[in-house]
Amino acid sequence: WKSLGLGGTSFIPPFDYVRKNKLHPQIMIYLTDGDGPAPEKAAAFSVLWVLTHDGQVPAAWGRIIRLKGK
Repeated sequence: WKSLGLGGTSFIPPFDYVRKNKLHPQIMIYLTDGDGPAPEKAAAFSVLWVLTHDGQVPAAWGRIIRLKGK
């Protein structure tokens, strides 16, 4: 299979939503190609970035899993 993401998605709004609504998740799981801006500071909860096989790492924090490519 081939990755079809076009990139440019901002990862910031969901983190803002959690903060503004005073939510306390244990984890956020993001499935992405990683191409877009992420918050500079790590979240107060665990974040798992599930990246396409050729995806970019979106942040210097969080844990990374890569999907296998062909």
